[in-house]
This record gives sequence, C-alpha cells and structure tokens, in this order.
Amino acid sequence: MRYRRNVGLARYKAKIPSLYIRAILAHSQYGHHGGRFRFRFSGLFNVEHSEFLPSLAIGLVFWAYISIIINEGCITFTSAEPMIKQLQLPRFTYLLRVVWRNFVILLHNSFVIIVVYLILHKHLEWSAWLSILGLVLITINATWMALILGIICTRYRDMTQIVASIINVAFYITPIMWLPSLLEGHKRFYLLEVNPFNHLLEVVRSPLLGTLPSNLSWIVCSAMAIIGWSLALIIYSKYVNRISFWL
Repeated sequence: MRYRRNVGLARYKAKIPSLYIRAILAHSQYGHHGGRFRFRFSGLFNVEHSEFLPSLAIGLVFWAYISIIINEGCITFTSAEPMIKQLQLPRFTYLLRVVWRNFVILLHNSFVIIVVYLILHKHLEWSAWLSILGLVLITINATWMALILGIICTRYRDMTQIVASIINVAFYITPIMWLPSLLEGHKRFYLLEVNPFNHLLEVVRSPLLGTLPSNLSWIVCSAMAIIGWSLALIIYSKYVNRISFWL
C-alpha cells in the first residue's frame, strides 16, 4: 500500500514542471495572436490600436483562464484516476489543484498585458483595483462550472468534447477579438447582455481599461456565483461517493 501511494505522489510531482512549460507556451501563443490580430481586426473595424490592443490582450488572457479551468474541470477526476484509487483525499482537492495551477499560469500570462501597456504608454486608473474583485468572481464562477462538469463528464465521457465545442463557439460570440461598442440594438442584447461570459470578462476588463463595469455585470456575476454554487453543492453531495465507481 505504501508503494502504491508513493507511485501516486510521484506522478503528481512529475506534473509540476509542465506548469511552467505551459506558461511559456501561452506567452508565445498570445504574442503571436496579439501581433496578428492587432492590425487585421483593428483595421477591419476602424479602431485605434491604443483602444483595441489592450482590450484584446486582457480579453485573451482572462478568457484563457476561464476556458481552461472549465475544459480541465471536465477531466479533473478522470485525469486523477490513479491518485483517487490510491489516496484517500477529498475529491474537491483535485478541483482545487486545477484552479490553482491555472491561477499561477494567469499570473505568468498577465505579463502580456503589462507589456502592451508599456508599449502604448497607458496608465492604470484607480478603478483598476476593482479588477481584483472581478477576478474573484471569475474564479468562483469558473470553479463551480468545473465542479459540475467534472462530475457529469466522469459519468458521461463524451460530454468533454461537447463542452469544448461550446467553449469554442462562445469565444467568437464574446467580445474578445472585437469591441462591445461595435454592437447596437438587438445584436447587443443577444451577444452582450444575455452572454454570461461577457459579464465575466466585463468585471475584470473594464476596470483595467479605466472604466467601471455596468451594474448589470456585477449583478449577473454575483447571481451566477450564488445560484451556481448552490446547484454545485447539491450535485457534489449527491454524487461524490460515486466518482470512484465511474472511473
């Protein structure tokens, strides 16, 4: 039994260096996409680079944080199958590992935003402090989504690909590579006000851009956190003991 536990811990420790490798790859990815989209999309939408590029950089960095937590949440239990079968740890520990790993990667990726601001000679306003509260709301909401999807995808493995496809579609209908100010009327309502991912980005991006998030965004994110965690705790308490049997 001691040998099996040591093997499980060794596999866990072996994954730690990959965290930094992923962070480096993410830097190069954002740098490549940021440079390519800077001229293509800002010229297409007739928007100044100084307005478009910070919004793009912030949107890409925090979208990656949200989407990766959700996607990795789908496999948080299946990927930890050897440890779950060998170690007596709370199931929630494996989800916290996913969130913490991606939070550290977010700190690495935030360097991209700093570089963009330095190149454009932009300064943060006092409202930037509100982005900390926005980040807390993002993390809280992404965590309950990952918890629910982790349980569902452990039972139904094909759901992982479906969730990934939904996230890919959500990327294009969320204002990341385009500015929210470009939409008006019904399009603005369906793509912005009804889009929960837009509100999650709004509470962290607007403060960094020197504006205040709308009251609607604060209300939606707070309501999502309360309702989502209430549902997540119900599902978790009901099915947590079945996870090991589904693996």
